[in-house]
Amino acid sequence: LGSSAGRGRLPVMLEGGPPPEPSVEEEVFGEMEGELDRFDRLLKRLPTVAVGTSSNALVVLSSIFAWFVTPTRIPAAVTVGVAGAAGKQVGEKLRNRRRAVVPAAIAEMVNKDGLKRLDRAKVARLAERYDVPPELFEEQLRGVYARF
Repeated sequence: LGSSAGRGRLPVMLEGGPPPEPSVEEEVFGEMEGELDRFDRLLKRLPTVAVGTSSNALVVLSSIFAWFVTPTRIPAAVTVGVAGAAGKQVGEKLRNRRRAVVPAAIAEMVNKDGLKRLDRAKVARLAERYDVPPELFEEQLRGVYARF
């Protein structure tokens, strides 16, 4: 008698009706924001100084590591130079990956403020914050608006 197995569930009505459908703007820019993986979200939050310091530290640490690991028969200067170059390449990849989060940062601003109330000066400051050259920033901005 007390079992609800025999009874069907009654639909629950919401007081205000169903939630509103997301606008195209929210859908597109929310999707762009969600495309970042965990590492990209971390890079997006880091200040520019931290990313630059990390990139430079990779060069120094790889050179120091090569100095200690190099057998004495191989000229240490060559090994340190090669390791430094490798560290520089990894550092540049890190900076480029950070620059690639700019479209998601723009999408986040649009989601927060709305496309009509978007402040051009705030958007322009993203280029400085993420150390993006002007021509690359313009290309990224065009890509964001093209997706919309």
